[in-house]
Amino acid sequence: MRTLTPLTLSEQELHDKPVSEGTVSMPTILPALSARQLALLDVLETTDATVDIAPKGLTRRLKKARKTTLKQMETDHKILMKALHEKKHVTTSNAELERDKNILHSLGVGSGFMTRAKSTIPWHSTSISSSSVLNPILTHGSSRLSGPLLGVDAINGVPFHYDAWAPYKAGMVTSVNGMIAGMMGSGKSMCMKTLALREISYGRHVIIEGDPKTEWARIAHTVGGQVISAGNGAYLNPLDTGVKPDAYTDDEWKQEVITLRVNALRSLASAIRPDTPLSMAEQATIDSLTRVVSTMYEQPTITHIVSFLDSDQAQDMIVKGLNKTALADTILNLILIFNRMVDGALKGAFEKTSTVSIDPSKPLIVFDTGSIDDTDEVKKAMYTAAMSAAIDRLCYTRDGIFRLVIAEEGWSLLSNPELVVGWDKRMRLSGEFGVSNWLLIHELTDLDAFANKGTALRQMIEGILTKSETMILYRQSSNSREALSHLIPDITAEELDVIDKLTQGVGLWRVGSTLRQAVHPIVSQSGYDLFNTSAGRAG
Repeated sequence: MRTLTPLTLSEQELHDKPVSEGTVSMPTILPALSARQLALLDVLETTDATVDIAPKGLTRRLKKARKTTLKQMETDHKILMKALHEKKHVTTSNAELERDKNILHSLGVGSGFMTRAKSTIPWHSTSISSSSVLNPILTHGSSRLSGPLLGVDAINGVPFHYDAWAPYKAGMVTSVNGMIAGMMGSGKSMCMKTLALREISYGRHVIIEGDPKTEWARIAHTVGGQVISAGNGAYLNPLDTGVKPDAYTDDEWKQEVITLRVNALRSLASAIRPDTPLSMAEQATIDSLTRVVSTMYEQPTITHIVSFLDSDQAQDMIVKGLNKTALADTILNLILIFNRMVDGALKGAFEKTSTVSIDPSKPLIVFDTGSIDDTDEVKKAMYTAAMSAAIDRLCYTRDGIFRLVIAEEGWSLLSNPELVVGWDKRMRLSGEFGVSNWLLIHELTDLDAFANKGTALRQMIEGILTKSETMILYRQSSNSREALSHLIPDITAEELDVIDKLTQGVGLWRVGSTLRQAVHPIVSQSGYDLFNTSAGRAG
């Protein structure tokens, strides 16, 4: 919201002596206004328009408040000058703060549904060097974005609307992808679940890429969605590309099918053998065998892949750059990898023809990973890779449905180099696919555990995070400041100072380079009961 801010220096003084150091007091001069009056002021283009459009009573109140504030500032200035002359410290009047509090109270802050939204963020106080943004957590008289109601501004209680595609429409961003980060229990999952359901009510569809705690599954059942589970007699073939979408020609779809299957096989191989990246020979052989097997079977399976690799036909494949001996060694390596899904400990979920059918028309599709043993990292990675392949197939259909794809366990996805490549590609094609990709991660310092600094994988992961032009930062530990400064070059000192002090449920929204807002999501009691996963933490 635009506020009229008086300056204590004349324009001539400003031209003659540019202010380069010190502090400036910039109190709000608006009187206590109703939400309707605030909204009216917020849409007026100029101060002259206020005279023409605003009710006369409101105009008089503004003028009176302006005079009162200027008079108080002059009094404070005289007291301060006298104190400086006498070399004494005097605390100036808190009248401005009290006026601000009255405005907030009239909007509901500090009482009722906003009680839990009280913010520890300091009020308008800043140094000249950083006063290009008076306060990093800006407030507005009305929501700057279109979309469903998500929550309220945690400082002034004004409703906050958001749709994943709204910032692009408003010219704030060039990407519709997002990221949410926060410590356990900070409120990020509650925020993402609120966003997902509000987006569904707005006509969007949502896909959850991995649900290790089955917390999204019960939401899917509530809204008429679908839960996809593999194992225990249910199979999901990661190489099944389904029927050709109407948006493709036969030749275009044939090429897309090869691409999808190659990506799936590479991701699975990287998940099953995490310590050794795929060699150039292995990648080239996967490319060739995918083309061959795709001509043999309409919907090949991992079992078909292993059977082919173990046949004489595989030895006759032509892979440029590999002689017979090198090809034979490479084929053996691939058999050892993929046979674990057919005859080894990883069998029983993804090696056969699909018995699970995915309905793309469902508003919420959840890929369940809750049945996996948390200690079996390889199996978890394999499930993530296989289900990511199914999600890619949904995104590639270009069926006109706008979807949010939410990776509930972002770090698990980013630990697989091939999935990182796939996620990066999905982000770059988000406009073509109609997909908004969202990563949920914990502490940003955890990045060091997944990729060493300076490596190509680390650079790609950091690129994915920085391409997420909507960032929602929940409470982070003070140890994350360095990582935040590196990943977000324009983050201010004030933002870094408050990031470890954000109260539970309040997230700092950074949309493009212009919107910085502390937001508290609003949910009904039944929604809170459905979303809440922290009930057992309090003992």
